[in-house]
Amino acid sequence: MADNDNLPKGEAEVEKSKNAKKKSKAKNTASKPVEQPAVEKKPKGYSKVKAEIEKRKADEEKARKQQEEEERKYEEELRLRQEQEAKEKREKEQRLLERKEHKDALRAQGLLLTAKQKENQRKVQEMLAARGVVVNEEKEKKPSGTARGKKFKKGKPLEPQQQQQQNDHVAEEEKKESSELADWEDLADDLEEETCTQPTQEVKNGTASFVPVKPKFALIHDTLTDDEKASLIATARSNIKERHKLYEAQRSTDRLRSGVICVLGHVDTGKTKILDKLRNTNVQDREAGGITQQIGATNVPKQNICDATAMCSKFFDTSNMKLPGLLIIDTPGHESFSNLRIRGSSLCDMAILVVDLMHSLEEQTKESIRILAARKTPFVVALNKIDRLYNWKSSPKESVVQVIARQAPETMNDMNDRVKKVISDFACLELNARLFYEAEHGGIRETDSSYVNMVPTSAHSGDGMGDLLAYICRNLEENLGTRISYSDELSASVMEVKEIDGLGTTIDTIVVNGTLHQGDQIVLAGQDGPFSTQIRSLLQPAPMSEFRVKASNYQQLKQLVGAQGVKIAAKNLEQCLAGLPVYVAHDLSEELYYKKKLERLIDDALKAIQVSSLGVYVMASTLGSLESLLVYLTDTDIPYSGINIGTVHKKDVIKASVMLKRDPKWAIILAFDVKVDKEARKLADEMNVKIFTSEIIYQLQDQMQKYFEELKNQNRVKHRDQAVFPVRLKILPDMVFHKRAPIVMGVRVEAGILKVGTPLCVPSKECVQIGKVFSIETNNKPMDSARAGSEVCIRVDPLEGETPKLFGRHFDLQDEVVSKVKLSSTMHSFLPQITRLSIDVMKDYFRDDLSKDDWRLMAELKKLLNIP
Repeated sequence: MADNDNLPKGEAEVEKSKNAKKKSKAKNTASKPVEQPAVEKKPKGYSKVKAEIEKRKADEEKARKQQEEEERKYEEELRLRQEQEAKEKREKEQRLLERKEHKDALRAQGLLLTAKQKENQRKVQEMLAARGVVVNEEKEKKPSGTARGKKFKKGKPLEPQQQQQQNDHVAEEEKKESSELADWEDLADDLEEETCTQPTQEVKNGTASFVPVKPKFALIHDTLTDDEKASLIATARSNIKERHKLYEAQRSTDRLRSGVICVLGHVDTGKTKILDKLRNTNVQDREAGGITQQIGATNVPKQNICDATAMCSKFFDTSNMKLPGLLIIDTPGHESFSNLRIRGSSLCDMAILVVDLMHSLEEQTKESIRILAARKTPFVVALNKIDRLYNWKSSPKESVVQVIARQAPETMNDMNDRVKKVISDFACLELNARLFYEAEHGGIRETDSSYVNMVPTSAHSGDGMGDLLAYICRNLEENLGTRISYSDELSASVMEVKEIDGLGTTIDTIVVNGTLHQGDQIVLAGQDGPFSTQIRSLLQPAPMSEFRVKASNYQQLKQLVGAQGVKIAAKNLEQCLAGLPVYVAHDLSEELYYKKKLERLIDDALKAIQVSSLGVYVMASTLGSLESLLVYLTDTDIPYSGINIGTVHKKDVIKASVMLKRDPKWAIILAFDVKVDKEARKLADEMNVKIFTSEIIYQLQDQMQKYFEELKNQNRVKHRDQAVFPVRLKILPDMVFHKRAPIVMGVRVEAGILKVGTPLCVPSKECVQIGKVFSIETNNKPMDSARAGSEVCIRVDPLEGETPKLFGRHFDLQDEVVSKVKLSSTMHSFLPQITRLSIDVMKDYFRDDLSKDDWRLMAELKKLLNIP
């Protein structure tokens, strides 16, 4: 300020003016607030999206931890199982070593002899006995040398008291040795099987025959090298071949076995009823639903045949009958049991094809004819249900030829018309057919093989039953004598594997030829490969009854001569596969040979039992029924993940519960003709595993389909929000009643189906979403849906969080409306509402709601919206 005073007046004013401007500028600067940096405005719904992302991350972390925990548990279980298996293996090896050392010690003491040594010992004893030298069969403890010498010199017989002491001592030694060797069933897995001599050959009356030597369980296969096994198998092959030649040379038509007869035909044609008439039983009523579910075998003795065919003496003389009887096999007729039908026909010498005279040849009848033709099996046709002919007069105690001759003209006209229809149907299959008595009285000289002979029968009244039996027996003896001649060579096959109360698992076996003995070592096909076991019991129901009849007591046999049906009780039969041969092994080499032979057959049998990773768990009382159920499930596109035979136990429920993690839909046990354990039922309820039981296959399928429908309805409700039905709409002119939200307008459904709740969008306007269908009306009546061609009025409400759309600004009459798009998780772009997930939901739960045109529209929208 002092400086300004010293300046000239003009300059002082200028300086004063500058100072005033500076003060004014500083004042303005002080009064103006400091500008803050701009804060970025978050988009609408940001917090909601962020929370959703965090929730998704938490779910993923939870799922990852759960997966890691499951993997840890699995690895722990695997480790424990491996440790247990290793422990068992070590114990088994130690046990085997101890047994082997004990056996070597017994052999060193001379207490364990081979069959050859025993045979030599027997011959020496017989030779000494012939010379008058008495030698004790069992070794006794040597007394002192002086006493032994004195006894030998005196040559005096032992005193009664001394003899009794000696016998007691021998018995004690035998008991000790027996206890050391233990039971064969316990040692079968541990001991080496002792190599026996080959079957010995005896000559009686100039005829050689083989005497089988029963095997001794003293040598297991694990101790043999591959070369040793191959050598034994080659030896067995040579022995079996020689034995076969000998047996074939001994066969003669003078000695016949029982003929094996198989009954085939369509369901409900009367197959089981025919056998019921022959037996005077009523198995048919015990069959669930009247349908034969399993194969049944009936032994018909010679005397019963003679009594039943007494009225047919004119063309069948029972006094010269050589057949010891018949073995008749009844097979199911329904298409689901085709494998059982094939299994029965593969064994039979002759077949009875039952044809319903009222319906001629039906589908399963034609299939049975193809099966018989493929196996070149001769058959006779039973024209059943002749009692249903118009005004038929029955007389079962007479030959059907005489009964037909006395019928009224109108009855004969009805019969002739129906018989001609059957003959015509056979001609379509390139087969000639005729009534059996036409060959007797018509002068036809063609052999039986050139014609299919038909016997009119009635399982209801009994007409023609004697004629049917007489024709079969005469044809077997006259034309098939060589085939049914008896042979000592065993020919047998397992028909069924079944669990019987009080007996455990048994196998129903058809012995066509040869002889089975109690105690024989048999080789069978198993699910885990061929195995051998010893026959514990040979059981047989009373004559004229069959295995399906649940008899309280069976006849126990020491031996059985074919052809007969027999129930075999033995160890480890639960793994046996039906439909494959039974072999008797006389020694170790034959056991190895038959196991090798069965391996190829097992490979073919197991091809039909291939389980999948997803599917139901199937259980049945027999393997045959199980196979039939699996065939049916395969035909109906129902997968199966596991199989078992017998009662449903907790372990089966646990196996079926695996599907709960993979796909809960398949956590089902189909139990066919089996019981369910109480503990298993309780566990299934706790684990939410469904168990469906029935004695009829088709009822099982009905129960399962009903369950699937209930499950489908539940899933429809659960996934209703994810389901988007395809629709294409055209806005009707002059039918827009409200242009702003809520939009009310009239539309025509061009394609697809319009439902309440369907979101809509406009593809031509970059898929702008206009809202969701709130209601549909026509003629002032509310509707839930409208199909193609319908004209309806709809109310469209805006989506939550979306800006309402306006008709005329966002879309107009020229735009086409389809199922809508929705906002993505980023809130900045649009994604199709019809997604891959929604399409899969529609396929799984709403498939039947859409027509073919609707699915075509779905494909168009999928392409339009770029859905992969």
